[in-house]
Amino acid sequence: YQEAGGEAAQEEDVDAGLGVELSVPDKNLVFDVALGKERACLNDGDLLMLLVAVPQLAPYKKAIKKLIEVRGFIPGEIFSECVRMYNVTRGPAPGEISGCLSLDSNLMCWKGKCLHKGSTEYGCFHHNTTTPN
Repeated sequence: YQEAGGEAAQEEDVDAGLGVELSVPDKNLVFDVALGKERACLNDGDLLMLLVAVPQLAPYKKAIKKLIEVRGFIPGEIFSECVRMYNVTRGPAPGEISGCLSLDSNLMCWKGKCLHKGSTEYGCFHHNTTTPN
C-alpha cells in the first residue's frame, strides 16, 4: 500500500504465519494475503486482475494504466483492497493470537469522489499458531 508521496505505510508486525484468502467467486478469482502486518493490501498485479475481471471497473482501466506509467505504482488512495487486522492480542498461551478483520476498499477515488470507499467488517477470531489445523 503506497500513499501519494510514494512511501509505504508503516504497520506493526503481527504474525508472519497468518493469512487470509480474498475471493471473487463469480469471477473465479482468489487472492492469498499474508498478514505479516496489521494491514496487508493486494499488489498492483492483483488489482489489475480485478480491473479486467469486474465490468464496473472497466471504464477506469486506461486511467489506471496511465498512473502506473507516470508514477510506477497504483496509489492506494485511488484503488486499493486491504485486509486490516485490529484489536490484536497474544496469549495467554504461547502461539495464541486473537483479533478482528475488515476489508478496507478504495475503488476509483478521483478528486474526492469514489465508485466505492469503505470498510466491511468480517468479525473476530482466536487462533493457536502452535496447534496444527
